[in-house]
Amino acid sequence: MALRPRSAREPRRTSARHPFRRRITLAFVGVAALTSGLLAIATVGAVSAYRQRAFRDESEQQARATAAFLSGLTGTAPLDRLVASYDGVDAEVVALTPDGSMSSTPRLSERTVPATLRSTPPGGTRATTMTIAGVRRYVVAVASPDAVTLVFYFSMRTLDDGLYELRAILAAGWLLSVAVALLVGQVMAQRTLRPVATAARTARAIRSGDLDARVPVLGDDEFALLAREFNAMADALQAKITEIAAAHDRERRFTADAAHDLLTPLSALVSAATLAEKRVAEAPPGLRRVIELIAGDARRTARLAEELLDLAALDAERSVSLAPVSLRDVLADVAASFGRDDLVIDAAADAVVVSDVTCLTRVVGNLVENAFAHGRPPVVVTACGLPDERSGGSYATIDVADHGEGIPAEHRGHVFERFYKADPARAAPGTGLGLAIAQESARLIGASVELVTTGPGRTVFRVTVPPAIEPTSGRELAPQPAEHG
Repeated sequence: MALRPRSAREPRRTSARHPFRRRITLAFVGVAALTSGLLAIATVGAVSAYRQRAFRDESEQQARATAAFLSGLTGTAPLDRLVASYDGVDAEVVALTPDGSMSSTPRLSERTVPATLRSTPPGGTRATTMTIAGVRRYVVAVASPDAVTLVFYFSMRTLDDGLYELRAILAAGWLLSVAVALLVGQVMAQRTLRPVATAARTARAIRSGDLDARVPVLGDDEFALLAREFNAMADALQAKITEIAAAHDRERRFTADAAHDLLTPLSALVSAATLAEKRVAEAPPGLRRVIELIAGDARRTARLAEELLDLAALDAERSVSLAPVSLRDVLADVAASFGRDDLVIDAAADAVVVSDVTCLTRVVGNLVENAFAHGRPPVVVTACGLPDERSGGSYATIDVADHGEGIPAEHRGHVFERFYKADPARAAPGTGLGLAIAQESARLIGASVELVTTGPGRTVFRVTVPPAIEPTSGRELAPQPAEHG
């Protein structure tokens, strides 16, 4: 099955437009969130520990002071002591006496006193924290020498509410700091990476052909140094490209002029050699071989001059005429030009692509000629067209296969080089330009030529024609309907 050409596939897209900018922002936010979060946690922990310690110390101090005051009230009934202790501190009180217990509120009784506090030794103090009716209380038991134990229940609601408000304030402050860090991080990342984005736009402009594009140098920091070095590299690249273009233009003109000047006398020489061949039977036996050699070399040299002119025209980036092209018609023209029974054309389905008929015919013709010159017949040409969902047109592959001995592995990477021959002998057939011309012609129409299979008894060259893509610019053309006769 034919593979879809890479140039016709959908370009790969990254999931994020600015991943590095996002990483910088997230790093900035992460540092700010971690720092402010740790600070908030440490603040809550320190303040909570301090305020709870102060609350416990103050509660115990009040309980001991009240108990000491009541112990001096000799002859006072336990109920009077309970009333006096309740009025003296901001707490609820349970009094434990040898005769029973009394409470300052119906919610409390002897049952609410923990067992550890009931065994408080005379003159001693014990304390614990417990929750009664959903309210945390700090319970302090003070035992007097006359076997009366006063148990004070200090409500911790105000303390807990204050700590809750502190945590809420710090949490809101943490969220605000994260939001500010996100905003500042985005601004800083954008400002930091702006020179990089400018350099990227400049690189794209240079890649698109604007060799005069440069990165503005601002300030004297590391990005300014990068801009200066980038501009210096662009200047050197522009100078080298200009030098290479000038050399290439001189070479192209020389090739075209030399081939054009040689073609006229070579044409006359080929005509004379052809006339001599027709009368070779009248020549002496020793002269016949000379005439045959001269005629063959004259045709080969004329063929070389024609191919050099073709290469010069291709190097000059001549314009092409894009139109709907029937692959069946192209292959029929190629078959007619060779007129050989051992050329097999397989184009059952008539695929239509947008291309230049002259260039496409030259590509296939050169591949067929190379197959006959260096392989063994039969030569089979197979065309396959497939629809392209993106453009609505069709793309096609054309395989040219021979049944020769294949191309040795050491020569496969050089088959498209100009003047390259697997057999370096001067008498070897061909000029070494046929595959190079095929590749350059394919490039003009946005197609590609590749060697896909080679081995004992088989060599296959594949031409891949993309769907409706304008050559060199990559701009998609509107597909045109094909006309079927």
